[in-house]
This record gives sequence, C-alpha cells and structure tokens, in this order.
Amino acid sequence: MKDSFPNLQTITSADNGKYKAWLKLLTRKYRERERCFLVEGNVLINDALSSGALLKELIIRDGSETVNAFLGSAEFEAYVGVFSLAGNLFDKLSQTEHGRDLIGVFSMPDEEIEKWSYGDIVVLDRIQDPGNLGTIIRTSDAAGVAGIIAMKGTVDPYSPKVVRAAAGSIFRVPVMEVENGEALRKVLKKLNAIAMALDVKGAVNIYEMPDENRIALIVGNEGGGISDELLNVSEIKLKIPMREGIESLNAAMALGIVIYERVRRRCKKD
Repeated sequence: MKDSFPNLQTITSADNGKYKAWLKLLTRKYRERERCFLVEGNVLINDALSSGALLKELIIRDGSETVNAFLGSAEFEAYVGVFSLAGNLFDKLSQTEHGRDLIGVFSMPDEEIEKWSYGDIVVLDRIQDPGNLGTIIRTSDAAGVAGIIAMKGTVDPYSPKVVRAAAGSIFRVPVMEVENGEALRKVLKKLNAIAMALDVKGAVNIYEMPDENRIALIVGNEGGGISDELLNVSEIKLKIPMREGIESLNAAMALGIVIYERVRRRCKKD
C-alpha cells in the first residue's frame, strides 16, 4: 500500500486531530460548517469521482486488500491526503453494518442555482426519513430534475444514511436549503418555476395538471403533509387519484408518480 501511496500517513491513536475531525463529520452541524461529508465504499467513491465531486481525503482501513481494485479506477491529484486508519478506529467512523474498507472525505457542491441545469425543481417540506430522502434524490436524478430545494427541517441530505440511500445520485443532483416560504418565493422567481403542491386535498388531478415549461413540485412531511406556509406559495394544488379509504402515499412514491408524469409528457412531445 505504501508503494501505491508514497505519502501515506498512518493513524493509530483516537487522539489524533485528523481522526477527531472526521468523527465530527458524523454530525450535521460540523458537516455544514466545514462543507464536507463522508462517503463509504469504493463503489460510491468512484461514482462521486466520475460525477466530478471533489475528494479531499481518502481513509483506508489498515491492512485493506480491496483498495487495490479501487486504485485501478480512481485518479488522485497531489492535493488528496491519503491515510491508513487502524481497524478499531475505522469501525467507529464507519456507518455501515457491513464494513467497508474505504471512506472518502468530499467537499459539498456549490449551491448556486445559476449553475443548475434547466428542468423541473423538487421542493421538500421537512422530509424526515433518510431512506425517503435518498429515494427522492435518486428518483429525481433518474427523471432529470434540475435540483432539489430542502426546506429547513428536512433531514440532512449529506448524512451517511441519505448518501447511501441515494446510491450516487447525491453527486449529480444539487440540493440547497431554504429557510422559509418567503425565501422560497424568491428562489422560484429566479428559477422561473411555477410552484405546484402535491396535496391530498388538491383540486387538480395530476393527469390534468397544466403543462408548464418548468415546475417546482412541493412534497410534504411524511406525517403532516405540506405546511400552510408552503401551500400559500403554491399556485396549483395537485392530487394523485386514489381509491376511497387510502389517505396518502409514501412521499418518495408520490413524488415519483408526478415527476414521471412530467417525463411522459416530455417524451410524448418529442
């Protein structure tokens, strides 16, 4: 391993400053402050690199053999720090049940909406479940969504659970946090997007929603739905047709249905 990484640094003490900093990246507050997050496993790390994500540091479990396979598909610039971490310390840093041998420290992407590609927007109102958010990000990526706006109170999109659930899509779909409804109005105005809220009491069936060049689809909290504040931001309230007795669908499922109705319409026009 030393031959592959001539500048490899070995860490064996829990008191090491680098190690302490990595542990802090398990908390949202520190991730947001440092604008960095952890990515586990060679598959996700390679996916991040191929998507143009900036790798700052690579952490290797001491004695790992799988790193050799990873080396064949990854390129490192001189600025990337590479560290060998003692197994017991690596286990405390790892957040997966089935241990991985590699952890990458990546920079969060810019949140500048001016850099977003053209396409629909997804707005998330206090989504709490990491699996739900990961699925939403993955579905948005597949459907060509330009970006995701996470309202304050939404689970951290860069938490280890969400990163795993998103299966690489977190590196391709920009996510920005917005504080409140008024701030959301300003962002959507810049994006020239029509706000549509997905609400069980909505007046417009999704299959009858008006065609717009760009929409911002608002999806609500798993338990409470969309807040009144964001319902007031929306110009159109949509509903998914369901048989009597069914109150609601899973948030990720509901979003997928509507977003792919948009995809279907685009394909029909083409």
